This record gives sequence, C-alpha cells and structure tokens, in this order.
Amino acid sequence: LRLEHGELRTLTSGVSDYRGLSVDGSGTVAVTANYRENSNIDLVALTGDPAADTRAVRTLTEDNEGDYRPMWSPDGSRIAFTSTRTGYRSIWVMNADGSDPRELTPQKADHGWPGWSPDGRSVVYASNRTGNHEIYLQSLDGGPPRRLTDTRVFNGQASFTPDGRGLFFESADPAGNPILKRADVASG
Repeated sequence: LRLEHGELRTLTSGVSDYRGLSVDGSGTVAVTANYRENSNIDLVALTGDPAADTRAVRTLTEDNEGDYRPMWSPDGSRIAFTSTRTGYRSIWVMNADGSDPRELTPQKADHGWPGWSPDGRSVVYASNRTGNHEIYLQSLDGGPPRRLTDTRVFNGQASFTPDGRGLFFESADPAGNPILKRADVASG
C-alpha cells in the first residue's frame, strides 16, 4: 500500500475490536471503544511500536454495559462518551484517567454522539427526548440542555467550527437521504 505522504503503519496488534477513535491534542495517545468484550473504553499509546502499545493498553471503563464513542476534550483533561450502563444510551464525562465518571443526560431517552465545544465547557449531542433525534448543547456547569435543532428528520453526530460559533452535523432531507447541515450556535 502506498500513501501520498508517508507510509501506513500498524499501531496495535492482537484480537481487540477497536471502533470509534479520538486522538488527544498531542497525538501521542488515543481513546477507543473495544468491542471485543462489552465495549469498554481503552487508552492506547501511539508510540509506533505495535507490540509495546498493545501491551500498554489501559482500560478506562469496566462497567461491562457498553461504553463507546469516546471523545477527548480540547485540553485533553476529560473524555466524553456514550454509555448504556444505566439501561439506556446516555452521555457521560470522565477525567482522562477514567476517574470521576458523571452522567450528563440522566433523562430516560436515547442520547448519543458526543462532541466538545472548542472551549471545553460544553458537550453537544443528539437526543430523541422529544421523539426525534435533535441536537442539544449541555454546559458542564449544569443547567438544562439547550436544543439547537427543531426538525422532523434524524440528526446525529455534530462537530463545532474552530471558533465555536457554528456547528456541522449529520442529518437527513425530507425523503430520509443522509446530508450534512450547519447551524449557528447562538441562534440554534
């Protein structure tokens, strides 16, 4: 396999089933969901030595109920993720070492696809709390989430613009075909 600017290298070895990857700002460590067992979140060093990196994998969550889609905060101090540990999909945030996990979305609804605001003070996610998956913004300081979309179609994974004023997200047209949309965060 030839790449335009470099070569493809294996970073881990073994029988793990890694899905959903988020690399920290330094590019030296990643978090991923290991679906081999019960979808726990693993911390993986990215030194370039597959055998050593695989041996050094550290499991951050071990609730055995399904933790996945981990996302590093912009400053690398926290990880947002989706979990089914409460019996429904909800958004959680924990410290980068796996300590102090806390649920951001305790309402019994389907919450998923977390993403961080550029300042690391809020998490954006999709939720069907009103019957349809809409995009919400939740401050880590508390308070109710702010609904950013009001549509009759599915809305999913969202990502902020670098300045934090805009948001791109997965959605659908009226016929259900997948499309991308952009919203202004201030006006929703």
